Amino acid sequence: MTDGYVCPACKEANPHCYPGACWSDPESPRVWLTRSDGSPLYPFPPKMGTDDLNTITEGMRSNPYWFKAVVEAAEVQANRRAKYSGSGDPYTNFIKMSELLGVSMDEVFRFYCSIKMTRLAVTDGDFSDEKVNDTLVDLGNYALLWRGWRAREEDRHPKQDVPVQG
Repeated sequence: MTDGYVCPACKEANPHCYPGACWSDPESPRVWLTRSDGSPLYPFPPKMGTDDLNTITEGMRSNPYWFKAVVEAAEVQANRRAKYSGSGDPYTNFIKMSELLGVSMDEVFRFYCSIKMTRLAVTDGDFSDEKVNDTLVDLGNYALLWRGWRAREEDRHPKQDVPVQG
């Protein structure tokens, strides 16, 4: 919550509301990550704190090339999320695939990662439409999306171990 911010819809300082995003207003952009009781896991939009920024700065200083790749991956992730999941749940396309194939989300992510690993292993194909660096960025994003999915499940079920499925 923004320090001192009072949500106009809630008429109080609601920790889940931000300017332009009220948790209790159904017309407002909403949190798509919720606990089993319906309460939000994170406010919308997520905010970076000083600790987060310090961690990112430390990572950048430790390896500027890694940081450059992270920024590139973040740019691709934002574009792909809008293209494949719209403005709703960022895992919509993965959830749909899980449902269509009748497999776990872990299997879906394993599949996407394996496609990219296979692309890197095949050296005699015509990959003029996808450069190796693009494949590496995609692989990194799929791995991070997978980790994000697992973090989401761990947050939703905090007292349960979330084993890899499939």
